[in-house]
Amino acid sequence: SSSSSSSSLSSYSASSACDLPSKESWLLRLFESRLFEMSLAITYLFKSKEPGVLSYIGNRIFSFDESQVEFYLPQLVSLYINHNEIADALHPYFINRCRECVNFSLQLVWLLNAFSNDFSSTSAAVPKPSVARKKSLGYKLKNLILSEELKPKQVCKLKNNLNQNLKTNEI
Repeated sequence: SSSSSSSSLSSYSASSACDLPSKESWLLRLFESRLFEMSLAITYLFKSKEPGVLSYIGNRIFSFDESQVEFYLPQLVSLYINHNEIADALHPYFINRCRECVNFSLQLVWLLNAFSNDFSSTSAAVPKPSVARKKSLGYKLKNLILSEELKPKQVCKLKNNLNQNLKTNEI
């Protein structure tokens, strides 16, 4: 009886192996599940080298609560600076959040500044070209934020409303 059950088990596992979804399908199911949180997104950003997966995760980050993303902002900035492929996936999120929130912009600039080695301030250290190219992504984003091109428009409206309210109260 045990030989018949083991043979039926092996035939079942052989036939069901053909019916299993592909690896990509399982990964997509994970990414779309409630279990997929920001910590897993960071892990898959770091481990995956596939542009489609990185792009999907970059877009998926938009659906996470902002406080969850901000908790992992140091890790995201480190990945952004050190991995060009990941930077391409994270860039749209960073730009969007900078346009929405001044505090996020300030945190991002502070972290970009902290994680980027400023080679011009070191004595004789000359960066390797690959290192300089990687660091330039963070440098360009930092300069874009500091140029105020990404300044939220709502802040301007709020500031104008506040000034108008102050003037009205003075009269």
